[in-house]
Amino acid sequence: MSEYFSEKRKLRKYAWFLAYLLAYILIFEFLIPPGRILPGPSLVLESFPSLQMHYGFLKNALYTTSGIYLSMVLAYGLIWLFRVWVTGLLLRAKDFLESIRLFRYLTAISFITIYIYWFPVSNLSEILFTFLLALGYLLNVISRDLGKVKRSYIEPFIALKKEDSFLYKNIYWQSVKPSLFSSLQRLNIRLWSIVLFFEYVKAYMGIGNIYRLALSFNDISGLVAISVLSGLIIALGEYVLKLLKRKVITWEI
Repeated sequence: MSEYFSEKRKLRKYAWFLAYLLAYILIFEFLIPPGRILPGPSLVLESFPSLQMHYGFLKNALYTTSGIYLSMVLAYGLIWLFRVWVTGLLLRAKDFLESIRLFRYLTAISFITIYIYWFPVSNLSEILFTFLLALGYLLNVISRDLGKVKRSYIEPFIALKKEDSFLYKNIYWQSVKPSLFSSLQRLNIRLWSIVLFFEYVKAYMGIGNIYRLALSFNDISGLVAISVLSGLIIALGEYVLKLLKRKVITWEI
């Protein structure tokens, strides 16, 4: 029954997507003069080849995409490798972590501009920036979910005088692992948004820099084409993460 409703939800999503696409074609190709608000679909299609010729889209897309997903893999891998130590540290440092959360009121541009001021513009500096974002986000998810682990899961092992490392690895970590992996899908969207803005400000390489160039040339068709291709890459990344979640995460409490 659940599979039936899941399929129906998927079909509704596809139906809405086709409806929006049809509305866009009808309105901006036939009803509104081209370029007045958004370019018509025919102009956008013509812009796809020019993205590579004029902006080097493939090289820049590879630069951005590899940096984002490499950083996510490194952040998750580092946490997994030191999961016992990380879990114990986060459990002991709750007050300190609460104080750090005060920085969430600072805007992204505050951190981006200071980071660019500190570090030279390079591929490595962008990967480091993205890695720190991913690591901080995942650690915050773990810290939040550790507080939700039920005492009933822990008390029998405490009564058996199990070591803390056993609790960290087999109870706490296994409890937060499913939600941690699910959070990668949200992190995917957030990283893309922040990194594109970072590249726009940095004006060096990447899809964000292509946005800056297209905007400076008033290339509205190019901007829409870049957005479409970027959206497809992000959607593909989210699909792969969902697939990995179904294949990898098998723990049940």
